[in-house]
Amino acid sequence: MHEHLTHAELITALDTAFQQLPEPAEPPQRCYQQLIRGGTERIPLSHAAHRTAAAMVTVTPPGIPVLMPGERTGAPDGPLLRYLRALEAFDRAFPGFHSEAHGVTIDPGTGDYLIECVRPPR
Repeated sequence: MHEHLTHAELITALDTAFQQLPEPAEPPQRCYQQLIRGGTERIPLSHAAHRTAAAMVTVTPPGIPVLMPGERTGAPDGPLLRYLRALEAFDRAFPGFHSEAHGVTIDPGTGDYLIECVRPPR
């Protein structure tokens, strides 16, 4: 387990995710309106680049949100998605020792992390 955490550079990914904050894209209240009216979708991290979050994502520890409603997820290789993918990989490698990631749903078939994002305009 320690070797996996070291190789994944999880601490570095966490530190970088909190130093390079996500870009605000929409007001949180608009995201909430979309959430309650069916204007959102749960998507895997592999498709989440440059999307707008509809719900808060908080990983415990440390228990501080890494993504708030209305913020963009950033680039596929950006700090936020890199950190969440490292947690996802840890969860797959060590079932039963998963992280507490509020705002993340785990697909029972694939183990993919799914996050709620605002549907893009048609």
